[in-house]
Amino acid sequence: MDLSSIKSLLKQTWEGWSQDQIPRLAAALSYYTAFSLAPLLVVVIAVAGLALGQASVQEQILVQIRGLLGEQGGALVGTMLKAAMRPREASLALVLSFAAVMMGASGLVGELQAALNTVWEVRPRPGGGVWGLVRKRSLSFGLVLAVGFLLLVTLVMSAALASVRGAVVARAGALAAVFRLVGFVLDFALTTLLVGLIFKYLPDVRLRWREVMPGAAVTALLFTVGKFAIGLYLGRAAVGSAYGAAGSLAIVLLWVYYSAQILLLGAEFTQVWARRHGAWIEPKPEADSTRAAEGEPAADKCGPAPADTAPPPLPPPSMGPAPVRAAPRITRIPAPTPRFRPAYVVGVVLGFTTGLVSDRLRRAVAGPAREAPPPP
Repeated sequence: MDLSSIKSLLKQTWEGWSQDQIPRLAAALSYYTAFSLAPLLVVVIAVAGLALGQASVQEQILVQIRGLLGEQGGALVGTMLKAAMRPREASLALVLSFAAVMMGASGLVGELQAALNTVWEVRPRPGGGVWGLVRKRSLSFGLVLAVGFLLLVTLVMSAALASVRGAVVARAGALAAVFRLVGFVLDFALTTLLVGLIFKYLPDVRLRWREVMPGAAVTALLFTVGKFAIGLYLGRAAVGSAYGAAGSLAIVLLWVYYSAQILLLGAEFTQVWARRHGAWIEPKPEADSTRAAEGEPAADKCGPAPADTAPPPLPPPSMGPAPVRAAPRITRIPAPTPRFRPAYVVGVVLGFTTGLVSDRLRRAVAGPAREAPPPP
């Protein structure tokens, strides 16, 4: 690949990033992550703690989070974990967290899936029934378990490398850089695997591993470089002091926001890479192409059609008189019947109730108006 091809690839990736409004999608992901972070971490710690112990896994996670978010962000996450995992209610907290993670992860993974569908220009078909709901919930829970398993593998490898490094570096200090390089390579490989699983199975398109892995590797590299850049920015910019008591939450939201942009930028790169290398992007049976639904050609994102799906050649034109075409038939499309939407009714009731309660509270706090004293 020459320099002009690289420039064209990066230009198309940037155009897709701007066209799909990636910052808006990343903001939605950060919102869902803020409410599902605690139950996600509880379940991940429970899965990884089966082999290493929950206390050890929790401490390692907090160390990694402090390195990424700083002391203020790490303190907030630690407080969330302590509130969610109380020793006297450990079993109850785990059961409640499993129930909460099914709702929180479904919203988070559903929003991530919608963002990836926007990148690939597909959308799920309406409906789906109970089986579609069960499939989405199972996918969300499966991704959480996959993250827990990869975290377990990472912690085991890190512990093994730390023990070997401590024994070897004591005798040969020059090997410390080699062990740091090995740790970086293992971290990069596991991140590439996790991103590849997300890119292959989460969007509603059929992709092959050879179309996914180059973009997953680029995304993992951006993650590895970006997490240090984001941590440096959050540590030097003093973001938390600008928000007062909500500074810790602002730090977590900003870190998730920038990380989500990196992930979606990698998805845009994967889409452009697959299309430029002749990949035939086909929606899954439960999804449709957005461009096809809008009546636009999808060849620029779907690549060339394979040989077995190419249209048959057109017959040669006949030399006889042109056939008489029938006049087009104009039919009246009936107006859609308005549907009863319970969400609208609930929203109106909640808005009315909130306004009424706030008005009563304001009057109760203000109290009766005092009469002005007469002039002397």
